[in-house]
Amino acid sequence: MALLHHVVVAYAFSFIVTYSLAYDAQGSYCDPNSGIPTTFYGKVDTSNGLLIGNQDSVTDIKSFSKDLGKFFDKINADTVKPTSGGFATGVKDVSVFDTIYGMAQCTKDLSSLSCAECLNTAIQNFQDFCSGRKGCRVLYSTCSVRYELYPYIFPVGSQKTPSEALTKLIVHH
Repeated sequence: MALLHHVVVAYAFSFIVTYSLAYDAQGSYCDPNSGIPTTFYGKVDTSNGLLIGNQDSVTDIKSFSKDLGKFFDKINADTVKPTSGGFATGVKDVSVFDTIYGMAQCTKDLSSLSCAECLNTAIQNFQDFCSGRKGCRVLYSTCSVRYELYPYIFPVGSQKTPSEALTKLIVHH
């Protein structure tokens, strides 16, 4: 059963990656049904997504869901700030034993309002698909959200990597 789960996840991921590569650098793609070029730049796309939930559940689902909602209210608010670059992380202790590690991200072409719309749709999937689970990822082509009960974002507690520490590589074809 676990092998089947991994095959399905791998197939879904490869489908999304393949479909995403159909877009060109001008911000448009050819509609596969009509062949008509369509602009997608700056538009929210939650039509196709990938949801991955941890198989383990928390013990107090009601309390955890409430804490998770408050936690992502803050992360979403941080993500849509113009200075955030469309990315934010957070850490919250929800019990003596559990800490939530989370992140939200939008593509840079989305306005703050569009980013918030995409993130709200993704967060709704936490309540629908991942209710009470110890971790969940929702990936859309224009935004993604994730939470886990283990640290997966490094360095933990840091919102951003200083731009001086980044290396840029520009490739011309």
